[in-house]
Amino acid sequence: MKTLRKVFTILVTLSILLSSCSIPLKTGGDGISIHDIQGCAHESPFLHMSVSDIQGVVTWKVDNGFYMQELNPDNRDCSSEGIFVFTEQYPDVIPGDLVSVEGRVDEFTPGNIEEGNLSVTEIDMGSIQLIKTNVDLPQPVVIGHDGRTPPSTVIDDDRLSSFDIDADGIDFYESLEGMRIQVNEALAVESTNAYNEVFVIPSELGKENLISRLGALIQAQVDSNPERILLQMPDGYTKYIRQGQYSDAEIIGVMGYEFGNYRILVTSQPAFSGEPENQASYLSELDENQIRLVTYNINNFNRFDDEKLSDLTEQIVTDLRLPDIMILQEVQDDSGSDDDGTTSASKNLDALVNSIYHESDVLYRYFDPEPRNNSSGGARGANIRTVILCRKDRGLTYLGQYDKSFTNGQAFENSRAPVINQFSMKGKELFVIGVHLVSNNLNTPLFGAIQPIKKPEEYKRIEQGMAIANLVKTIQADSPEAWIIVAGDFNDTTWSDTLDQLSTIGMTNITGLVNETERYSILYEGNANLFDHILVSQSLQQQVTGIEILHINTPNPEDKQVSDHDPVILEFQF
Repeated sequence: MKTLRKVFTILVTLSILLSSCSIPLKTGGDGISIHDIQGCAHESPFLHMSVSDIQGVVTWKVDNGFYMQELNPDNRDCSSEGIFVFTEQYPDVIPGDLVSVEGRVDEFTPGNIEEGNLSVTEIDMGSIQLIKTNVDLPQPVVIGHDGRTPPSTVIDDDRLSSFDIDADGIDFYESLEGMRIQVNEALAVESTNAYNEVFVIPSELGKENLISRLGALIQAQVDSNPERILLQMPDGYTKYIRQGQYSDAEIIGVMGYEFGNYRILVTSQPAFSGEPENQASYLSELDENQIRLVTYNINNFNRFDDEKLSDLTEQIVTDLRLPDIMILQEVQDDSGSDDDGTTSASKNLDALVNSIYHESDVLYRYFDPEPRNNSSGGARGANIRTVILCRKDRGLTYLGQYDKSFTNGQAFENSRAPVINQFSMKGKELFVIGVHLVSNNLNTPLFGAIQPIKKPEEYKRIEQGMAIANLVKTIQADSPEAWIIVAGDFNDTTWSDTLDQLSTIGMTNITGLVNETERYSILYEGNANLFDHILVSQSLQQQVTGIEILHINTPNPEDKQVSDHDPVILEFQF
């Protein structure tokens, strides 16, 4: 990163030298301050200009620069009083030093510009003068009702065409870039991730949002939750913070931006407390006329991870109570992530089936829908696929695969083709369609430079939804009395055009019956969303006796999760 920054700085400097005759030199005598450099905008009005005698007190430092803040703020909330000074090397200054900086104003974009990140206003330092030491740091800006309250639902609604800190969350946080920030009584809405980061909201704002029993912050169609705040914990902070825990003490830090998120670089030592509730399974024994079906993305499963195999088995036996039918996404081939031409997953599936049998004396059967090598997306060589497992002991007769009128087609190119199994029980025909649609990993960030955000593969998911809808119609034409279930990881929300393709043909998204505060199966950057859905035909809808999303993964820190998805459970009766 330092090398890239150095190259970037050299290129910018050469560009400026070539056109120096047209670039004015701004000096301290012109009365230029940090808030003037920041301005009420995402980019500085002094971009590429030289500035001198820019004074501020050092508030925090990192390995390639430091943050400083104006001691004489203006009266505008829209202009930040803080700024990052890029020194390339670890700076000699320390917090509390009052300094005067000379340099050039730049906008640095963390990561690749193609990723859609915003830029950070900074001064590329030419020289620095120490004015005074042991200066009191400016009082931090409180985020919340005791200070400045962020917009409640909107991140951006004007394509960044105006700077409106009262309406747009992206503008609100930009107006605090580089400044000292304080959050009182924070609620953790996601557990500590692998980068020692945690998303929180001021607990007082939780009353104005949908918060699950376990502390998840629910994203809605009209609410992207701009109140979410990412805390970057200081080096050496090793305490795990669990979703649902509170910090009674003030959290203080400096507002930065990186990897698509505004973040507070925490300078205090936060103390979170409280024992979050655990998700208990309330599933009961089923009678001979009932069926339990589960859809579960098991996150690149293979038999080589002994701990995961054991934990997954425990979840299936204890938490899911040995479902009759399981639709499992992201089962890797038998060589795992090795790109060696292997496509079968029978050894992985045998390992799972045998592990379940060892713990429960219940035996499952499966059909491995072996994909062509490197044709299903995901990690190269892993050949992930969706697999349906069914119990052999519950009166459910497996009739085989249904493929009369369905081909993979263009919609599922470089993606997972649906797997379609036929069953019968008590004379009733049941079709189960397991799906895993195209990922949305290529979406640009919510707090990014592209507004509204781009979803470059959304059209593929919509096409896949249309193809599955056509498949359902074909089955209905062949077997008008049959029950049909479409379930899996749709990689899209309840309100998406993808799911609309199935609702328009009469399929009902039964997960809509789950309480809205519990209607989620994944967490991403502090937002809880439902990507794992179960849809049923009208003929089956009246037979549904239960639907539940079991939050046995999402509340946990990443290294304690069996998967990054929660399983969704459907119960119905014959």
